[in-house]
Amino acid sequence: MIPKHQISSFSSILLTFVLGIVLIAESCATKKKPESTNSESFHVSPKSTPKEISWTPTAETLHDMKHITLRLSFDYEKQHVIGNATLQLTPHFYPSNQVVLDAHHFILHRVSRVNDLDTISLKYQYDSLKLTIQLDREFSKNEPIKLFIAYTAQPNTIVNKGSRAISDSRGLYFINPTRADKQKPRQIWTQGEPESNSGWFPVIDKPNQKMTQEIYLTVDQNDKTLSNGELQWSTNHANGTRTDYWKQSLPHAPYLAMITVGDFVITKDFWRDSVAVDYYLEPKFAPYAQLIFGKTPKMMECFSQRLGVDYPWEKFSQVVVRDFVSGAMENTSAVIHYDAVQHDSRQHLDNPQEDIIAHELFHHWFGDLVTCESWNNISLNESFATYGEYMWHECEYGKNHADYQFTSNLSSYLRSRKKHDAPLFRSHYQNPNDVFDVVSYQKGSRVLHMLRNHVGDKAFFASLKLYLTQYRFQTAEIHNLRLAFEEVTGKDLNWFFNQWYFNAGHPDLVINHQLDTDRKKIKIRVEQKQDTNQYGVFRLPVVIEVHTQSQVKRYSVHINKSQQQFEFASDETILFALVDADHILLANIDEQKTFAMWNAQFFNTNAFLSKSAAMSGMVANMNETQLVYITEVAKAALVDTFFGTRELGLAIVDDLALMDKDNIAELIKQIATGDSEASNRAMAVNMLGETGNRNFKNTILKATNDSSYQVFGEAMKQLFVLDSVAAIKLANSYANSDINQIQLAVAKTYSLSPNPVYFDYFKNKLIGGNASWQFAREFSKYISIQNTETKMKGVELLKTIAKKNAMNQMVAADFFKTQKAIVSKQIQTIDEQIKSSGKDVNRKAQLENEKMNLQKLLDNIPTIQ
Repeated sequence: MIPKHQISSFSSILLTFVLGIVLIAESCATKKKPESTNSESFHVSPKSTPKEISWTPTAETLHDMKHITLRLSFDYEKQHVIGNATLQLTPHFYPSNQVVLDAHHFILHRVSRVNDLDTISLKYQYDSLKLTIQLDREFSKNEPIKLFIAYTAQPNTIVNKGSRAISDSRGLYFINPTRADKQKPRQIWTQGEPESNSGWFPVIDKPNQKMTQEIYLTVDQNDKTLSNGELQWSTNHANGTRTDYWKQSLPHAPYLAMITVGDFVITKDFWRDSVAVDYYLEPKFAPYAQLIFGKTPKMMECFSQRLGVDYPWEKFSQVVVRDFVSGAMENTSAVIHYDAVQHDSRQHLDNPQEDIIAHELFHHWFGDLVTCESWNNISLNESFATYGEYMWHECEYGKNHADYQFTSNLSSYLRSRKKHDAPLFRSHYQNPNDVFDVVSYQKGSRVLHMLRNHVGDKAFFASLKLYLTQYRFQTAEIHNLRLAFEEVTGKDLNWFFNQWYFNAGHPDLVINHQLDTDRKKIKIRVEQKQDTNQYGVFRLPVVIEVHTQSQVKRYSVHINKSQQQFEFASDETILFALVDADHILLANIDEQKTFAMWNAQFFNTNAFLSKSAAMSGMVANMNETQLVYITEVAKAALVDTFFGTRELGLAIVDDLALMDKDNIAELIKQIATGDSEASNRAMAVNMLGETGNRNFKNTILKATNDSSYQVFGEAMKQLFVLDSVAAIKLANSYANSDINQIQLAVAKTYSLSPNPVYFDYFKNKLIGGNASWQFAREFSKYISIQNTETKMKGVELLKTIAKKNAMNQMVAADFFKTQKAIVSKQIQTIDEQIKSSGKDVNRKAQLENEKMNLQKLLDNIPTIQ
């Protein structure tokens, strides 16, 4: 028999690997309230006690920003920006005799108005965040106002709440300004979203503003600069500085303005032989520029063709910086990436970082060209950019690959239960950072996928073209998107936008398949099990496929009741049916089919998502007698042409312990050294090593020469299981490498050894190097198996590195919590041994000494609340 815990464990693996649409009910069930409706339209029942509606309004437009000119230089010692700003703006509608600007933590030197003849000093009030300027007269609608402000910005004095997407909000950052850290370059970079650029220049810092800009940057002659638009000229000065003049002639939102200063090598490329495409990397990584970014022009062509709107900006540059507060930022024509994006050829095999490149590029249509008018409408930016990742995979690698990657978006949202009550349109938020979450990104991308499926590809992209054309260089809200779709399709789509943008939640579906006795008719019962009082009954247009041996028939249906039944007949024997055959629903789905139906689905479909659902369903419905069929499925999956299906096969073999079944071990060995996907090779190596079978040692030794760091690291770790002496010898030979991935592999190997001699290795890397939080995690594993004296030193070191960043702090907290429980239990055990030691004085003294040392360790472990 197959233990029940293995079945539920395998379901967890499928969720973890985001491989499938069918989610097992046991792993995602929630308490349900009785359904109260069979209505065919989406609705929400009224609450018994009305609630006051909170609303965060779009920022009122009192003035329109038109153009800004900045002249900037930098004091690295003080970490100050010395700036002169010239702002051109007009009253939006009402006459005005004052202007209010966002300016965070400035020292103001002069505030004045510039006219054709003179510069007029102006009175102002300033509270460190808002600069209220009293004009010398009243200005009418559209009458130009030109302001000049001399200031010093102090971004390091700004303390703002960040978010998971953007961890800090100072606006401008000095990295290693005094060059004290010899391992890190000196840099300046900015991060403006959501409203942080006012930390380095005065502006109306709201997304519903649009402006053109000019920026003059005076820097050291050895530094390279990057900003929006095009570099017009550079001039060297006698004092060893240089001024670069950047100009953007097309309007964009203030949060998209950027600058970067540092030691970069620029690799030049082009799109359509006319638009400059440049890659800024640290000198060490410049040789890999084409490897990392070389597909960018192809992405630009893919998106331009699909959208019917050519890339709209003067150029497209990408720069990689240190210590970035987000993954990347879509600054207009000048994207900033975090430092993991720059990597060598071996790192590229493990993660080419194409998703992040595609995401930020797609923003140049959705977010930069057409900008959400308020953060309530952030899905117009982030949902589209996340969907751009899907579109790139579809263009470059095909639908199976795109679907494989895209399932992670569904899983990420479904796992985030606290976010299920948040709609895509955020009527209320306390801080703009709050809306940058799994709803705006992952859920929103899946909603767009459903919309595309509902209207069809031609209509979907025609609607996007209309939207981008109508609101080009303007702002928009979600209703503008709806109206564009309605104009193209002729359909009333209020139901779709009300359901998915203005209401929260998602359907929980239970789908039961039942064949009649001669297998010529199938009944499909669908129940919506979500709390219909809170979320309503969803309207879900889907396709149901009915499969026989010789044909597939597709039926378009609407699931729009709390309980529904569909019947389909055939002249042939029906093998199985697929509900949501296009795999587009944003839903929890518990689909109940017989084992035979799932088995037939696996062997008679080609789509990865159909196969993954079938494999999940078989494991959830199998018994011991069906193990032979699962083994055949696993073997077929392991030799499938698509890497994602092979990954599923590995998961089945690992979870159901099928390694010794019917030559499967030989297939695993072949994957370990020959699979095209590094993650599959690493997983296979892991499985071979964990058997403890020394017959696999040669395969694992071969894998230590793999081109992928991921596979190399896993092989060295598993070699320790089979031959610890050989593994330690290999780890020692790499201990001085400056490649982070190799160091992490060495750390994983040392972490398995109870020998305290490796403590200094970890200490040197954690204190003096740039070790990652993953390295800190391996250190915590290492310390957990050491003697009490070494554990004591480890606790102190973890306390120190926890101060470096939040991730280290989490690693340390987890270790402290676990060890506190373990050491407390050890002390209890010793107390019991002391009581039972009788008259054995020596034994009692030994135990008392051991207890004293453990108590000292326990007292030094912090208590984590």
